Amino acid sequence: MRILIIAFLSQILLSCIPLKVTYYEPITKNGQLRQSICYEEAGPYDKVIFDGLQGVTISLVSRLEKHRILICITITIPKDVTVTFQDNLFVINNVSTGEVISQRVSSIYPVKHPKLSCFDYTTTTTAKEIGKDIFTSLQGGYFCMSDRFCFNAPYYIYLTIDNFKPNQFTLRFPEIKINEESFQLQRILFKLKSGIFIYPLNC
Repeated sequence: MRILIIAFLSQILLSCIPLKVTYYEPITKNGQLRQSICYEEAGPYDKVIFDGLQGVTISLVSRLEKHRILICITITIPKDVTVTFQDNLFVINNVSTGEVISQRVSSIYPVKHPKLSCFDYTTTTTAKEIGKDIFTSLQGGYFCMSDRFCFNAPYYIYLTIDNFKPNQFTLRFPEIKINEESFQLQRILFKLKSGIFIYPLNC
């Protein structure tokens, strides 16, 4: 009987479930398109990653809710590199109507709790306490969970666009300086899509 229970529980943990999802797919020439769920192994391709920027990696993920769009931007900086924002204006453009929404972002969040996801990090009290001025020179560094397991500690930026659900929109990222070199990401196009994707129950 015990073996049957263990086998049943094991089957549940290893099972997957198909779900229909409506999402925005980011489109860009220089970025790498990835999945954002379960360590980039499940769900839609709703994440774009830019790397090769003197070791700096920038990724963007969007989430579509009933009355708003959330965008989470992750910036990972190597230990001996400095990133400085030259501007804090993010510009969203509805491709169909030409409507322009501008957001000035004042805070950036250094991650000190790696178990929290990109989208739930700012809901914690800790995150609200450690938000830094976005114009601060951002230093690369490591977060260590043990003597042998260390990784680059990222920074998070969050955008919220209320009452907004176009078929396509673009996002302009502010200019940044990596060490002494200025860099401007190209505009990113987001297209509304839907599909059925497999999700592991144990992820």
